[in-house]
Amino acid sequence: MRGKGEGGLYQRANGLWVGTIELPPIAGKRQRRPVTSMDKAKLIEKMQDERIRMVENGGNLPTSDVTVAQWFTYWLEHNDVRPNTLAGYRSLVVNHIIPSLGKRKLNQLTADDMRRLELDMRSKHKRGGDTGPLLKGTYANAAHRVMSIALKAAQAERKLQGVNIASVMKAPKKSATEIEVLTLDESVKALEAVSRKTEGGAADPLASLWWTFFLTGARRGEIIGLERDRVTDVLDLSWQMQRLIWRHGCGDGKPVGKDDAGKATYKCGRIRGTDCPERMLKVPDDYEHRHIAGGLYWTRPKSSKGWRIIPLVDPLRSILQTHLAATPPNPYGLVWTQMSGWPLDPDQTTKDWADVLPRVGIKKAVTIHEIRHSTIDLLYDLDLDEDIIMQIVGHSVRSVTRGYRTRKNLGRMSDAMTQFSALFPTAQAELTAGE
Repeated sequence: MRGKGEGGLYQRANGLWVGTIELPPIAGKRQRRPVTSMDKAKLIEKMQDERIRMVENGGNLPTSDVTVAQWFTYWLEHNDVRPNTLAGYRSLVVNHIIPSLGKRKLNQLTADDMRRLELDMRSKHKRGGDTGPLLKGTYANAAHRVMSIALKAAQAERKLQGVNIASVMKAPKKSATEIEVLTLDESVKALEAVSRKTEGGAADPLASLWWTFFLTGARRGEIIGLERDRVTDVLDLSWQMQRLIWRHGCGDGKPVGKDDAGKATYKCGRIRGTDCPERMLKVPDDYEHRHIAGGLYWTRPKSSKGWRIIPLVDPLRSILQTHLAATPPNPYGLVWTQMSGWPLDPDQTTKDWADVLPRVGIKKAVTIHEIRHSTIDLLYDLDLDEDIIMQIVGHSVRSVTRGYRTRKNLGRMSDAMTQFSALFPTAQAELTAGE
């Protein structure tokens, strides 16, 4: 008869006694650690000591058997970050970190492993060509950062007993990027073009949207997610539109195979997590979000320091008032929608802007986000106080102690916005006349 604490013990032919300690499961898989001794009594004592250590460590016994694939899968499932941040982590882990290093044990990771990850990612970029989805060193830099964060968590949970190799190694350099910015003349030319009525009697249907981008320097999500009741004598930019990525909930969210194109297939038969009948959206408890439609949500910036209220002065005030008066209310309360009444799609809005500059003969490939850089440059050209510029555009640089933007700052901000608007001629006249 086995005594207390002797379950699972056995003796090998060479006389060695072997027992096992049950560890917390990783990614749903059972984990065990062998304990050995030539003396049965000492083995039982060692196992009891290990169990005591496990309790002292919060039930999480150190182990040298955990692989990169096991830990990173577990880490993703227990990560309490914003949805789109988690989606970025998941993309790097699933597509790059696990394929390169998945079989390596956490406690055996070396500098050579980190270099191999970078080389693997750069070789994928090379095969994809300059127009491929990867951004050379920038993407490798992001993977290095994710490695460092995940390994730090492994140390905290005592899955990594040695050094966090990613934190001590120098990260790959980000790729140099050249940001193109519109000059004042080019900005005026673009706005005049979208404001000009055609022979059919209509200007660009998104003209007021483009004006808002130029005259506020706000981000894409802040503008296309703007609600009608947040347009008064100020623009309340305390919410932004984002597309949140739903995950498959069928089959515990795990793929069951791959299709002919190499894409993961799931139990429900749908490709996208959004279409899964058991779809999941994991968000932190303190994550403020409101559903709009489909996968589109209003979300709060990461902290209240990102909530912005900026004055609404002419010409933008007149342009928006005219637009709101000419467009019927929609179920979502948005300032701009598609012709069907559905909210603007973030990616499609970016593509719509890409068609504007070529139409007016401007050859610069200025993205919708880079309009923001043009606005900032022009605000600096006016020699405005830097703290006011930062408040207008919500820039993170030198924003310490600025906190929530209250109306006590609106006087100075209003003067600054009026000066800025004076840079632009009355191209908005066609937008506000005869509507």
